[in-house]
Amino acid sequence: MLSGAVAATKKVIGRAGVSPQIDWDEEDFPRGVRMPTDEITAVRKGSDITVEADLDSEQVLWPLTSGMQAGTITGIGPYVYTHSLVTAPTLRSLTTEFVVDDGTTKHYEREFAACLTREFTISAERNQMAKLMWTMFGRAEQTSTVTAGLSAVTRTRVPSNLFVLSIDGTWAGLGGTAKASTLLGFTLTVPTGIMPDYTLDGRTDLDFVLQAYNMTEATLVLRARHNALMTTEVGNWRTGTRRYIRLKATQGAGAAERAVQIDASARLMSFAFGEEDGQETVESTWKIVYDTTGTQGLQIVVTNGLATLANL
Repeated sequence: MLSGAVAATKKVIGRAGVSPQIDWDEEDFPRGVRMPTDEITAVRKGSDITVEADLDSEQVLWPLTSGMQAGTITGIGPYVYTHSLVTAPTLRSLTTEFVVDDGTTKHYEREFAACLTREFTISAERNQMAKLMWTMFGRAEQTSTVTAGLSAVTRTRVPSNLFVLSIDGTWAGLGGTAKASTLLGFTLTVPTGIMPDYTLDGRTDLDFVLQAYNMTEATLVLRARHNALMTTEVGNWRTGTRRYIRLKATQGAGAAERAVQIDASARLMSFAFGEEDGQETVESTWKIVYDTTGTQGLQIVVTNGLATLANL
């Protein structure tokens, strides 16, 4: 069961937007006149929320815990959060508070309960900050007084150049074969397969009670130098050989270690040759698929200093 609205605990640092939704039914039976009589009744309510931010090893837990899996926590500092796409995930639904003001007057002040992540994207381009974007759906908007005095979680932002690409032949061998001096950028797109499940339950808010699950079609796009390392992957495309990809960015060491690690079982579906700065490139598109040896297809591991999700 999804949780109801709770008071916010942290500010999200990024660019956010909300789109409250109401589906109206217009009663259009003839009334003896040649114009609509403007009798409408709401039949469904909900909301969409979008957040764009720099990728860090803390805020990334929001879309992961509300879209992939609440995750297992190990370690005693740093703490390691492991998230996988599983059949029946245990999710953490969120309450979103949103305000629009001009510095003096709050023109729009609402909250949205039971928010879950519909899709998230992690991307990186050389010589830039890595980026995180996620979209959520939630219940109908409610009048709210935004929680005062909120602070932002202490973040460790991730420069794209910290990511290291490895591609191997087995799940157990993930991270063993680095593709050095090759990667220029990547985009991981994960539709979580989670959707609002509208049923007839007498809700006066006309929104949903539970969530439903569909198949996911996660993809990974790698933009890289067209060198001998990537020529090997083009050869694997010709033979239909599945590959195991790790993208990992690490900062600090010991108790101060912070990291974002993406592990994927993937099949190369297509590629295109190109050119960048006078150098040949290859852009490869990979479909993330289930692997029986690793009992999963996608796993994202985050290392940070948050002892519990309550600190987020």
